[in-house]
Amino acid sequence: MLMPLFVRHKSTWKRIELEDVVRLETEGNYTQLFVANNTFYLARLTMAKALKKLPPELFVRTDRSNAVSIYHIVAVHKESRELLMSDKSKVPIARYLYKDVIRQLNIFE
Repeated sequence: MLMPLFVRHKSTWKRIELEDVVRLETEGNYTQLFVANNTFYLARLTMAKALKKLPPELFVRTDRSNAVSIYHIVAVHKESRELLMSDKSKVPIARYLYKDVIRQLNIFE
């Protein structure tokens, strides 16, 4: 079992299991953590700092603003360079990161 993380939610610190984190989306100095129950939490943290706190074998960056959990990827759309996630969201893969994303996945061709 992976070590949980804690995020501020109102006036408390809420425990979140890493297995439940679907994806991260950042805007400036804030990162939204989207979890499996279709909720999200806002953390005052850049994407780079957030990814340093998360296991690199579990999370992969897809572009400047997004990172995903490989456990929640449902499909990879090669032509559009998008990931379909378990929460039904579509996450773009930057052209320069596409090979890195594919390399981290266990793909059989």
